[in-house]
Amino acid sequence: MGCEYFGETPTEDELVAHCVIPFLRALGWPVERIAVKWRNIDVCVFSELPRTPEHCHYLIEAKRLGAGVEGALGQAIGYVSALGVRRDVVVTDGIRYRMYAARKDFAPVAYANLARLKQPALELFERMRRP
Repeated sequence: MGCEYFGETPTEDELVAHCVIPFLRALGWPVERIAVKWRNIDVCVFSELPRTPEHCHYLIEAKRLGAGVEGALGQAIGYVSALGVRRDVVVTDGIRYRMYAARKDFAPVAYANLARLKQPALELFERMRRP
């Protein structure tokens, strides 16, 4: 099903609400540790409460369905910089997820396409799963 099915391309906020949050919940994250639009970040996942930069586990930058997710990395790194902590980032269009590791100068470390799952997707799921 392509974007034309919707009539208009779903917004980033719709993708966060209908794709990203349910995906995080399925990975074991409780709702109180998932912040939407926290400090202008599309989604921030916290290892513990309270929601502070130090407790940010990783953040997610969402783009419209079908948009190139790789182009969102610079924006996500800017958010990490503003937090003052080095954290991994995930960029997504709701279907494709790519994780970049802060300790590897934001090199890509995991990828999954939820519409076409392959074995390497398990690496992304493990990295995004609640510890």
